[in-house]
Amino acid sequence: MAEAGPQPFHVVPDDPDERLKQVVDFWNDGEMDYPAELNPSLEKYFDQLTGSRANLKVLVTLCGKAEDLRWLSDKGHYVVGVDIAEKAARDFFSEQKLDYTTEEVPAIKGKVFTSKTGKLKYYSGNFFTFSRDTEGQFDVIWDAAGFVSLDKRDWDKYLAVWRTLLSPMCVFLFETMNYDTKKYKGPPYSMEPDEIKSVFGAELPCLQLVETRPNEECEGFTFNFYCLQRE
Repeated sequence: MAEAGPQPFHVVPDDPDERLKQVVDFWNDGEMDYPAELNPSLEKYFDQLTGSRANLKVLVTLCGKAEDLRWLSDKGHYVVGVDIAEKAARDFFSEQKLDYTTEEVPAIKGKVFTSKTGKLKYYSGNFFTFSRDTEGQFDVIWDAAGFVSLDKRDWDKYLAVWRTLLSPMCVFLFETMNYDTKKYKGPPYSMEPDEIKSVFGAELPCLQLVETRPNEECEGFTFNFYCLQRE
């Protein structure tokens, strides 16, 4: 009897619009309603990796309702989050007890939620149509396993946007999930350093593995926290 191949975490639609809809449905059905805790590697290394610079412009891609947004904003940075589901944005502001305004953003077929201070914005819509025309470029981009959670057929679309958002001195903080690929297959995908370099290295060739930590909820899974920047 042949051994079973690696098992997917979930079945991904072939149609790209259906893939976006699937994520929105996951949020609306409560399947993405996990605790929005501050990422420990971000908290531990952010100042060190950014030279303790003040008033940075930070983008958090595919951010869900991560507490990272609030933490970065409370440190005095201008913070922009982007994700597809409006429920994620509303849940974030509700859980963080932040007042906000909303405005339609046709370019992403969604809305922007803006905190009362104006220092924190959350774009709820299609990241693949987000651009530098929306918010300019960023000093720091933080992706906490958002990229690896995309179907690989959508990676080029992410990268096309990502490239336009890098300021000349941009620092890209990137977290991946590693696991036994003989047992499982993504998304989310397990990425090794060589693959990360092949995907992002043309723009940001300097790759540093900053920390590896266990995934406390999934035995055999680890998180790898990377910093990528120009030479």
